[in-house]
Amino acid sequence: MIFSADDPTPSPSPTGVAQAAVQNALDLASLIFGAAVGLVIAFVVALVIILLTRPIARRSRYFAAITKRVRTSYYITAMAWGAWAGLQFMLVNTTLSDWSNGGMVGFISHVLLIIGILTMTWMVYNSVWIFEDAARIRQEKDGGVSRKFETQAQVIRRLLQALVILLGVCAALFTFDAARQAMTTVLASAGVVSVIAGLAAQQTLGNVFAGIQLAFTAGKCRAQARLDRAFNSDPQSGTKASSCN
Repeated sequence: MIFSADDPTPSPSPTGVAQAAVQNALDLASLIFGAAVGLVIAFVVALVIILLTRPIARRSRYFAAITKRVRTSYYITAMAWGAWAGLQFMLVNTTLSDWSNGGMVGFISHVLLIIGILTMTWMVYNSVWIFEDAARIRQEKDGGVSRKFETQAQVIRRLLQALVILLGVCAALFTFDAARQAMTTVLASAGVVSVIAGLAAQQTLGNVFAGIQLAFTAGKCRAQARLDRAFNSDPQSGTKASSCN
């Protein structure tokens, strides 16, 4: 083969280009196969765990309630992390920067990681409903006597779900280098900002916490009022002042 004097680097032959293309295709196929195998293994393991815990669900209504809440998200989370783990296993001792398709593979791996984080957030978000489910089950057992716990369970569930969403979004953002550096800067100044915001919103925060306290004590006050009406402990006045007033 004759090369130009201005281009001392020999151009690859058509055979070499074809072989490189075939090799890249085989490498991609092996990575896809590894991710698929990881996904299937994770699904099987998740299914086995569900089958093994069925006797517990039959004996415990609480466990059955949380299982029903998280079943779909549990399977999807397991498969997402299984696919990611299978891809990482196939990439052991592999330098993506030395591979022509390394950028695409790195992008796919990153997407699977984010999907795994978000699906896990979804599963934990669903599991928090157990507080309201537990309150409802308790009401069914005692004929509605413990109805006051339903409002408390709603408050706890909403607070925890908001916290779960915040942590899940932060965890997903932390997988990006730029976002991680930005979040580090934000967290470093969060102390000062929180103090300023707290001083500026004292009345608003006071109302919020007062509402939460009211939600937790409303049921107790209603029960106390019923007791005050049922039992008269002051024979002179015929009334008894409620401690909730």
